[in-house]
Amino acid sequence: MTLGNMHVSQANSTALPGLPGCHAEKDMMSAVCQAPDTNVSLLGRLSEYPANQNAWQDFVSIYGKHLLEWSKRYGLQTADAEDVTQLTLLRLAKAMRSFDYNPQLSFRAWLRTVTQHVWQDFIRNRKRVQQAGSTDHQQLFTLTAEKEFTLSIESAYEEELMKKSLESVRLRVHPQTWEAFRMTTLEQLSTQETANRLGIKLSLVYKAKSNVMKLLQDEVIYLEDSLR
Repeated sequence: MTLGNMHVSQANSTALPGLPGCHAEKDMMSAVCQAPDTNVSLLGRLSEYPANQNAWQDFVSIYGKHLLEWSKRYGLQTADAEDVTQLTLLRLAKAMRSFDYNPQLSFRAWLRTVTQHVWQDFIRNRKRVQQAGSTDHQQLFTLTAEKEFTLSIESAYEEELMKKSLESVRLRVHPQTWEAFRMTTLEQLSTQETANRLGIKLSLVYKAKSNVMKLLQDEVIYLEDSLR
């Protein structure tokens, strides 16, 4: 399912060693059930309350997964990719506390600015490692790597928005309406099979899916305007 540039899909389970108790979600629905019930963004929560363990776990689960995938795409072995991921997460959280949020800009634009500073810090560090004799990967220093690094952060932010939107909408609609949406969109069952399993008319499945999609679109827009 696509909402603008955002997608709803099931995610694979990923663990990040070094941060005890922080694990990526096994699937979308389990993540939805565990999503925080505040409208404040994870990065905003960490900038205001650095010791918030729940926020850290959610932060590592979402942002860590995307950064780990990015690291591996550029040839880093698993151990190196995990080190890069964890150090980048710490830099990102630290940077969020260093830059004042400009309310005239969108949160996405602010996050992009912060991400650029994190990238510059990352490159300076990797060059120092290379000078110390490491056989670092040259592809990490390319413009393409920088662009994909930024996109990985934005993708994590979009996943955070989608999870918050799913949880909010799930609580606002009838359970049967949600199930019709979940089965056709998240489980990707056919409309006919969904109708058969729920014992409802085919037209009601289409209506439920359409209604939930509209609510999700509205919720994403609302969160984009309110997240911090």
